[in-house]
Amino acid sequence: MHDHVTDHNFMTNPCKVVELSGKTIVKIVCGHFHTLALTDKGVVYAWGVNYKKQLSSLHKNKIISPFKI
Repeated sequence: MHDHVTDHNFMTNPCKVVELSGKTIVKIVCGHFHTLALTDKGVVYAWGVNYKKQLSSLHKNKIISPFKI
């Protein structure tokens, strides 16, 4: 199994995202190189390639760890 924190390669199969442990994820959506996760509390987390600022204008390029939107 891949460790999302230390493995910065692109994943093509589902893998555990340890930063989201303890949260109940009710929906996941994926773009070509990014992912969004919705919790049962209505919080959205995002991570992935951010070259066109589709995830955040505050981050540059890759966002390795999920951050709360």
